Amino acid sequence: MPRISVIGRSAHSAIADAIPAECTISFLDGANEEQDFRTLYSADFALLCMSATAGFDVSFIKYWKALEEFVTPRAVVVTDLDNSDADFDESCALIARVLGEEILPIALVLHEEDGSPAALIDLFSLKISQNENSTDAQPEVVELVMDAREELLQELATSIVDESLSQQLLQGVTPSLPVLQRALINAVATSAFIPVLTSSESSPLGRRELHELLDGVLADPEFVASTNTTDTAEMESFLNRYLPHRLLEGVVESDVSLSIEFPDEFAAEVDREISRARAVPHSSVDRHGISLRECEVPRLGAPALLALVQSACEYNAAITVI
Repeated sequence: MPRISVIGRSAHSAIADAIPAECTISFLDGANEEQDFRTLYSADFALLCMSATAGFDVSFIKYWKALEEFVTPRAVVVTDLDNSDADFDESCALIARVLGEEILPIALVLHEEDGSPAALIDLFSLKISQNENSTDAQPEVVELVMDAREELLQELATSIVDESLSQQLLQGVTPSLPVLQRALINAVATSAFIPVLTSSESSPLGRRELHELLDGVLADPEFVASTNTTDTAEMESFLNRYLPHRLLEGVVESDVSLSIEFPDEFAAEVDREISRARAVPHSSVDRHGISLRECEVPRLGAPALLALVQSACEYNAAITVI
């Protein structure tokens, strides 16, 4: 059974109802980070939920980095759209700024006169879905979303394997709707494209679209289940990089000696964090490609230093307690 990890929402949320029944679902809320990362290690697909009112939290970025490392197929879901302060367009702009400009919505939210979300307009079919109904968008509405549609099609062109289809899209030639939808599903299934979807707790807004996307991805012949399930040593190495405080378990001395090995492109960041922590440097080696720092830091300050170093190195540092 496909294993889907949902980050930032509980089993009682509307998102749970949108996930196909044949999936094994894990809801990760940050309460037990180690268990969360063990789950992410073997996830086949991930839904990362970002509140339209609260935005990202720190753990979201760390989870995102881990999924990037494994090239796990995933989607970002903008939630809390039923809140009066929610703004889907602003949320998409934040996603592009923090996670990448290539992460784009596949449907936009249309609003009532009072500003509340009313419907979605699919950027491929240009149909408006409201509750269970689907209608063609009026020309004035189509005109409003054409820039977003063109941006999506151009990004899809760079994400798909089919060179003929890619060239058509780049040249402004739009293929049939079924061809576009198959290309989107395949790009998501192979992690070549990461879409933005929507969710509301008080209405079915976005639920059908999320369900259809997941159904299509799971059925795609190129969707491959994660192989990160059995190698204990690799699992431990992965956990130690994303949860470096594990390295200090059982260490009770007042000072901790650390060896930090990392790609040399992060040397300035690592040296800055070591200096900020007032650690005592013992050795510093820079060689082609890889740098090494050995230092001593008070036990109480060690967890923060380890977390900052790993964050600065984008979780690419190998840290050991000497």
